[in-house]
Amino acid sequence: MGNGDISWSCVRCGRAFGAARPDACVVCGTEAPSILGIPILTFRPHVSIDALRTQLATVPDAAQPVNREAVKRVLDPALAQTEGLPRRPIGTSDFMATRMAGWEDRFTYLYIDWTDTEEFRADRAFVLDAVLRHCPDRSVAAVLGCGAGGLVASLATAFPASLGLDVSLPHLLLADHLLRGGALSLQLPQARWRQVSMRGPTTPPRGAGFIVADAAALPFAPGSISLVVTQYLLDIAGAPTFIAREINRVLSPGGVWLNLGLPFRRSSDPPDAGLLTCDDMPAFLDDLAFDALEIRRRRAMFHDLSALDEWLPASVHSTIFFAAKKRGDLAPDPVARAFEGHAARRGTAILDMIPRLIAGRRIHLLEGWSFGPGGAKPRVELIAASGKSMSIPGPLGAFLRRLLSSIDGERTAREVLAAVGSASDDALTEDDFVVLLRTLMLRGWLEIGQTRPSAQRQP
Repeated sequence: MGNGDISWSCVRCGRAFGAARPDACVVCGTEAPSILGIPILTFRPHVSIDALRTQLATVPDAAQPVNREAVKRVLDPALAQTEGLPRRPIGTSDFMATRMAGWEDRFTYLYIDWTDTEEFRADRAFVLDAVLRHCPDRSVAAVLGCGAGGLVASLATAFPASLGLDVSLPHLLLADHLLRGGALSLQLPQARWRQVSMRGPTTPPRGAGFIVADAAALPFAPGSISLVVTQYLLDIAGAPTFIAREINRVLSPGGVWLNLGLPFRRSSDPPDAGLLTCDDMPAFLDDLAFDALEIRRRRAMFHDLSALDEWLPASVHSTIFFAAKKRGDLAPDPVARAFEGHAARRGTAILDMIPRLIAGRRIHLLEGWSFGPGGAKPRVELIAASGKSMSIPGPLGAFLRRLLSSIDGERTAREVLAAVGSASDDALTEDDFVVLLRTLMLRGWLEIGQTRPSAQRQP
């Protein structure tokens, strides 16, 4: 068994830090604050902190009284810690980083993982058995899309370091409260507001912890992780290939990737190609320098709340399980290198590349009205490339309309920035724009190609 040492790197410029992770990258300046021991290792960490402040401020309007009090008891200390951090402006270009699930949307995850449900017991036993059979090197495990963190606690019994990564700081703070032996009592809207009580382990697992991070931009140095688990993640990721490339990068030679989840689609797949299933996994993994160790269709419960309410149907899905071993390193991606080079101030090649909306992946902005007791209000609905919808403020809708209209497959990123920035209500810096482009690419909204031949470039 390994020693569980973690080797870090900067998510923006790729600078390797070793075991000593700094509070800010010495090359690109990206900050890495921690809230109650949970580091925020993303392109825009201040957005996660602002989201925590905003969500806590709106809890009284968004939650049942029982949930409101439970959430505030756990998260008020986190809010107090943010008071010592500088406040940074949130611009329209940060909209992708602010997309977070609501409070009650995620309470079900906590119930499943922390009340000894049959669903979680089955998943835990299945994963630990796969670890015993396929993962001889047990140094550092990382669970991407860790949800409520139950698997993180379980893997801590087999690994000196077990890390759970998710994009929602508020949700990870609740999960960490339980991981450390705390208690929560919540009412679940999906179970007709049944109240459930949860409590973490009497002895908190050593080496287990959480990180706010994007699965498509991992904060680990190359070759530093022995096991990666993706848990119902690839089907909700806009571009799962980017996640797979990151997993390949951070896994040690011969490291293992375990996946449990639903069928999924690559961003490059034609819209009528259907979802990838078990039959497609050997080729998918081989293209990404993985050797398949085991692939199977598994019938599994998913968010089964029937134990709380007999009128709720038991939910069983056909899922993809695979275990794959890293065969070798992938060739460096020139677009990723260009993004890292821009962050490290080594050049602006990324601005001379051409962003294109992905063929067949339409993005819809629907403008209309909503009606209620307060009267009529304008409403903008965004339906993203993944098919998920969300309501957005009107100014953001106008910004997205300008941005997406400017990405025509002919203009370089520099020309798109000039077109959008000149009409933007808030200051859109070059750095903000490049981070936004990178985020949209990792979410499967667009792809970025090489530069135009010099003879075709516009003046």
